[in-house]
Amino acid sequence: MALRAVALIALGLLGCDGPAASPAPVEPPRPVAPEPAPEPAPPPLEEEPAEEEAEAPPGPCELEAPTVWLEGVGDRITLAARPDLVVAMDDAGFATSRALDGGGAQGEAEAFRVEGGRALLGLEPAGEGALLLALGSCAGEAHCLIARRVRPLDPSESRRVAPLPGPLRTQRRTATSRRVYFAWTAEGGHAGLEIFTLDGDGLGRVRTPLGDARASDDHPAELLGLAAAGDSWAALWRRGALESADSEVFLTTDVGHRHVEALHDALALDAMARDNREVALVATFEFSRPHFLRLDPRRDEPLAARELGPDDTVPAPLTDHERAFLDVDQEGVWLHRQSAAGDPLHAPTRVTEARGVATLTRLDDARYAVAWHEGGDVRARVVDCVNAPRR
Repeated sequence: MALRAVALIALGLLGCDGPAASPAPVEPPRPVAPEPAPEPAPPPLEEEPAEEEAEAPPGPCELEAPTVWLEGVGDRITLAARPDLVVAMDDAGFATSRALDGGGAQGEAEAFRVEGGRALLGLEPAGEGALLLALGSCAGEAHCLIARRVRPLDPSESRRVAPLPGPLRTQRRTATSRRVYFAWTAEGGHAGLEIFTLDGDGLGRVRTPLGDARASDDHPAELLGLAAAGDSWAALWRRGALESADSEVFLTTDVGHRHVEALHDALALDAMARDNREVALVATFEFSRPHFLRLDPRRDEPLAARELGPDDTVPAPLTDHERAFLDVDQEGVWLHRQSAAGDPLHAPTRVTEARGVATLTRLDDARYAVAWHEGGDVRARVVDCVNAPRR
């Protein structure tokens, strides 16, 4: 009984503070959105077969593997070559030669000295041998042309020198069976022709002036073309600047000297030949197609003159007068071939990526040997353009 009374008293005391507070409402838990199911991975892509690298189109001419023609020739050299001989010479006149056969080097190299020589100009046939032409200085003359027989190599240095009135400006050369012709112009308006004659083992020289006008700095001279047949020769040259109204073009030959007004605006000659008593040539002009002209050295007016169309055949004797030359740029050495009318026969052929001095010699109809200086050696390769597609 006592315990129950105590409990009742306690309950009464609790009720003295008022009614009991309601418990704080409890927010129901927010529904959680279900996580999206992961998207299925895309099926693996089938790998496409790698494309093969496109091969570069073949060049217009076939290139044979390069070979070494001359070893250890130094750094500062000039080059000249013929189908049977190559020569390299430094600027002190020390030269090295080697026989060639079909574009390949034969036998041992031979060393010799070109007294006074500084730069090779070329090699021309001299009977059964070869005549070397070089620029240099000689006997108190600052500028001279040096001609020396080098095939067979003559220990006695059979040679001739031709003093020049100044540095060469333009030059052309050609050869017949017993003569080598070298036409030149020099600074100051000078112009002349050197004729080197071959008689057995001897070598002679004759100088012929081109025209009779007095040389002048105001009238520079420029060689346009040179042709020869036996003892007959013809040189076409300009006196005065091309853009000058008073410039003149002359045809000087072994039989006369004529002013050719029809060629006043000619930029260059693409081909030229001495044909019996006449001269045939193809001239390039700035605003027209090339023209074919036939000249008589005894007459002022052309015997014939006509423009050549893109598909025209160049008349005889120039029908097959194709021209090949080299060009050296940052991408290497390029071989160019042109028709007698100056039209390219095909795209240029890069012969090598080397950018040194180079020379070209024709082996036969459309095969060439190109030599270049690389790493102290003279390297070369045969370039076969027989099957090159024509444009």
